[in-house]
Amino acid sequence: MHLAALSIDGLLERDLLRVPCRGLVHSVFERVVNVATGRDQLLTLAHRGADDAPDSVVVDLAAWSGSGLAPGAPVQMDRAQIVIDDCLCIDLLPARPWFGALPAYPDDDSILARNLAFASGLLARHGRGAAAALACTSPSRLDRALAAVLRRETRALCEAIAEGDLPRALEHVGRLIGLGHGLTPSGDDFLVGLLAVLNLAGGPCHAWRSLGERIAEIADRQTHLISATALRQAARGRVRQRLIDLCDALQGAGRASVGLTLGLVLEIGSSSGSDLAAGVLAGFELQLGARVAA
Repeated sequence: MHLAALSIDGLLERDLLRVPCRGLVHSVFERVVNVATGRDQLLTLAHRGADDAPDSVVVDLAAWSGSGLAPGAPVQMDRAQIVIDDCLCIDLLPARPWFGALPAYPDDDSILARNLAFASGLLARHGRGAAAALACTSPSRLDRALAAVLRRETRALCEAIAEGDLPRALEHVGRLIGLGHGLTPSGDDFLVGLLAVLNLAGGPCHAWRSLGERIAEIADRQTHLISATALRQAARGRVRQRLIDLCDALQGAGRASVGLTLGLVLEIGSSSGSDLAAGVLAGFELQLGARVAA
């Protein structure tokens, strides 16, 4: 089977694929195939409906569920193509390179303040999974114990950051990483969203971006490789395009655009999008609070 790549992370193309290399299929899902390219590194092959993301290639394929691929299959890669198990070839030459970049924090954050209140209301009404527990008081469809812990720990983490207490912040980070179900637990997704906002250049909390390095170290020890990889990238300010678009819209767009971009984030996974969005909104609350305190 021959497939065409639609887009590719420009840094992945520059760094990993500059010379031929090998890997193994790590995991296969309906929307993505993950390839282990090293002990702690993953390359993601996404379906055509996915947004661009770090270490990812978007492939012109509706779903991977019928591809016949299985974990452990050998993978050969170079700048021109990715060959899996000698039966599937992905042509990389047509791919559009993606270099995702977060926007800078605005000089005037009055629009952000209004949009943040609006987006928080949307998350409360439409959020799924543990994130809904962060925005409302009766998460009837959630495991209440998990929701209570997530609510307590995320609030405590944000309070520690607001008070400049790094040891206490790390204590709560350690309780959040790996908290929840699945390959990207709710606590991990929340931290990815939070790190995206802490990495906004010019933001009042920009100095706290260094927390990302500590988060990545803890994640390597206590969560899944897929989730740890996302946290490692977020620590560098590298997140998927839908999160970049949400940050951009919250800072200066109208309500219609905010609703559209938030809705696209909420579509990520079964509940990951809601947890990612909760982290983004919490990060902006911190930024606004720090600006007022200054």
